[in-house]
Amino acid sequence: MNQVTELLSLIDSKYYFLNNMGMILAIIYIFIICRKIKFGKKQARFLDAVFIGLLAWTALLCMLLSLNISIYDEIVRLSISLFISIIAIYFVLKEARGFEPLTIRRFFLLVLAFTFLLLLGEGVLYIIIFKDFIALHPTLIIITFFLTLGIVSAALRLFYQINAELLHTRAMFLSIIGGIFTGLGVAGIPYMIFISLVNFETFSSNPSLIRETILIPFALELLYLFILGIIPSTFGEMKLSEEKEKLSISTQQYESLFKLNPSGVILVDKSGYIKSANQTAINLLEYSSAELIDQKFDIITGGNHHTLYNNVLEGIYSEQFKRIETSLYTRNKQEIIVDLTIIPIIVKSDVIGVYGMFKDITLEKTNKELVHFLAYHDDLTHLPNRRFLIEEVSSIVDAKTCFTIYSLDFDQFKIVNDIYGHHIGDLIICEVANRFVTNLPKNCRIARMGGDEFAILLPEVTNCEQVESLAKQILSLFDKPIHVSNIEWNLTTSIGIATYPKDGDKTDVVFKSADIALYRSKANGTNGYEFYSEELNQELIEFAFLEQELKKAIENETIQIFFQPKYNAKSESFVGVESLARWTLEERGVISPATFIPIAEKSGLIVQLDQYILKKACMQFKSLIEEGYELKGLSVNFSQLLFYHDHIVDFVLETLKAAGLSPVQLEIEITETIAMYNTAYTLNILNELKSHGIRISLDDFGTGYSSISYLKVLPIDCLKIDKSFVNDLTVDKQSDALVVTLISMAKILEIDVIAEGVETIEQAEFLFKHHCYDIQGYLYSRPLPLEEMRTLLQQGSSRSIV
Repeated sequence: MNQVTELLSLIDSKYYFLNNMGMILAIIYIFIICRKIKFGKKQARFLDAVFIGLLAWTALLCMLLSLNISIYDEIVRLSISLFISIIAIYFVLKEARGFEPLTIRRFFLLVLAFTFLLLLGEGVLYIIIFKDFIALHPTLIIITFFLTLGIVSAALRLFYQINAELLHTRAMFLSIIGGIFTGLGVAGIPYMIFISLVNFETFSSNPSLIRETILIPFALELLYLFILGIIPSTFGEMKLSEEKEKLSISTQQYESLFKLNPSGVILVDKSGYIKSANQTAINLLEYSSAELIDQKFDIITGGNHHTLYNNVLEGIYSEQFKRIETSLYTRNKQEIIVDLTIIPIIVKSDVIGVYGMFKDITLEKTNKELVHFLAYHDDLTHLPNRRFLIEEVSSIVDAKTCFTIYSLDFDQFKIVNDIYGHHIGDLIICEVANRFVTNLPKNCRIARMGGDEFAILLPEVTNCEQVESLAKQILSLFDKPIHVSNIEWNLTTSIGIATYPKDGDKTDVVFKSADIALYRSKANGTNGYEFYSEELNQELIEFAFLEQELKKAIENETIQIFFQPKYNAKSESFVGVESLARWTLEERGVISPATFIPIAEKSGLIVQLDQYILKKACMQFKSLIEEGYELKGLSVNFSQLLFYHDHIVDFVLETLKAAGLSPVQLEIEITETIAMYNTAYTLNILNELKSHGIRISLDDFGTGYSSISYLKVLPIDCLKIDKSFVNDLTVDKQSDALVVTLISMAKILEIDVIAEGVETIEQAEFLFKHHCYDIQGYLYSRPLPLEEMRTLLQQGSSRSIV
């Protein structure tokens, strides 16, 4: 201990401390700044290199001063070493951002390079400065080399460990602790080099003391090396343990994703062999695991082997996932349609195979095709429907290819339904479709547009003779009567013909032109055809004009709401009103509902019109209630399009709420067409309306043969006896008997009944006599605007009819 104390007395402790501190700060700063540069938080700056270089150079000066060696004569040479150090450090900082992945070979090359540079740099400097005192000690030189090699190796290992550490707090702790011992180790290297190269005894008055204590600096370096080995190893073990835990979790997650995936998953290597498959894949493909694993994947590809193989290869070599719809085959050679995603498996930048994740979409595909078929085909005849034909015609128009459209409907077909019912009508429609498909040219596209309306597309033909020839052929198809269910019926049809581009440059215009020609054909008489011409253009202009004006009237709310009161004979008072639309054009005067309602239906404005009528009628009816008039309910007519409009029940309820009316105050009048169209859907809507208290009335009852059967099914509250039956009361005995039957039937079914179109006292007396006490008609009042309706209600029913 005394020898160590005497040795330390030869070293200036102040400069020795500064030497260690300078080197420690330099190393810590390098560790921290290189990490920031690597993670992009800081740019490499020359100023940082100067600062680190000055710290290291200051440590070198303090080392020499600690040995009481004068440095003033060698300040120029020492300054050159400072400049070299700054350049080297700046180069290290510049490369810190793009450090290549560490390999064993690269690590040892860097260790050897840094070791030789450090030893040669310091050694050459000391040989130059102490050239008169050089005394090489081979053993010490070897020891110095290996200790320096160890210090550099430990420091470099620590450096890479710090830069690889993702946890910031741990990295900072490593930088400080590692920096302290690395700084101490590096600070001691110059002492070892000095002792190995210089005759240290010449600097001491006690040479024997030097010989006895010369290995103490080497022992200290060995201690620092030992500590530097422990620090990264300790943290490395901690990190390794964490990585093992992460790997275990990742493996379990992968196994869960693979094994429990609801989709089938198979792994195919680059040679095309199936290397693994999850249970879902095994179940879908109906193979056992042993039968599937290590088999060529074409075992499940069937006839589309080459197509699928090319897609798999593309996934392998493009290093990108690919999603395709394809077919796989089970063990029993049953085809399943799958949605297949091919995902490359990349290991160390090399694709070693692909994952094939697939989902059985056979049922989904079949359902999708069925839905598509139903959406574009008529459910009765299975012919293309209106949507199909419009889209096909639109594509032909886009291609600027000529064509001809035939618009057809059958004359007085409603009588078939009225006499025999819709079931027979449907059978006749099917027979019509069959005649079209069987006898018309194959290049014709036949579509059922709805009801008894058909359209025929003749592509690439506009020649008048050819077009007329096909029209005559269509008419000739019905020269013979149609026989269905032991019923014989002679059909005649009217045809309207329009060509593109002569009769319109847009899809809707061509269809309208054909419809206008059809209207003219029907007006000319049954069983004929009519070409669209300029003479008919005025009708088209008139239609377009009224359509636009009607649209403006709806938007500007200029359509008036009229009310026709309902009279009850028992209370001798008006008990309700029916709302009706009336339209007046400033330059045209009153437009009849018989004119503008069909226009609204043809143009699609009928929904907007009906919605407007409902809203306006509810608000005006509410004002009558608030003024004290005792009216039980408001009746509003619903068109077929409005009734089947999306969210119709919500719309009705919201309208009632906005007007401040209760649902029980509203009665919706539907026609037989609505009642008999899509009965199940109609029943659902009616039941939902009824559940809120809204009344349902069947308008124009008695005009259709099949109406009676619907009374047992539909939740009807009231029947309206059609005006056509009321007109002949007391004049025609058959009408009398029919009306009495309808009233009796309604009473038995506990359904209210009201007669419309009552115009004479005799008609009213007949109805009252047979217990129909609710009437509506001109006998008491025509439809009136709101102000006149108020006046009528104020006057009240001034007299009793019976």
